[in-house]
Amino acid sequence: MQKQGKRSGGEGRGSALNAVLELLKGGGVAGGSTVLILTVCAGLISGGVLKEQYADGCVLASCVIGAFFGGVYAVRRLKTRPMPVGLTVGTILLLLLFSAGFLTCGKVCFQARAGEAVAACLIGGMISGLFCCNSGKKRRK
Repeated sequence: MQKQGKRSGGEGRGSALNAVLELLKGGGVAGGSTVLILTVCAGLISGGVLKEQYADGCVLASCVIGAFFGGVYAVRRLKTRPMPVGLTVGTILLLLLFSAGFLTCGKVCFQARAGEAVAACLIGGMISGLFCCNSGKKRRK
């Protein structure tokens, strides 16, 4: 029988798999919050509270906020290297949005607004990496 302590071999794979799963969960949180924010914006536009010309801004803002929420979730769970974790979650959100667009339209069309969506997702992930960053050093009073 093996003891419950350290195991030899296979530890790296378990922690890497855990990291990937936490990143995917962060991407799911980012995607869910983005869809929720887009739904609220669509309701505000159809209710007449927001003008229709603000729809593009709502899409970009929801990408930034969604990537931020997902990045914060993943950074808090992984607690290592916040900037790459945030950027990875932003990339996962971007891939989710492009996949949803492909499934909806049947083709991938990179219009002029696609570059703005890429930037919004990555910036939201970077912001989460910056704000959740702990230097690890205790500050003196």
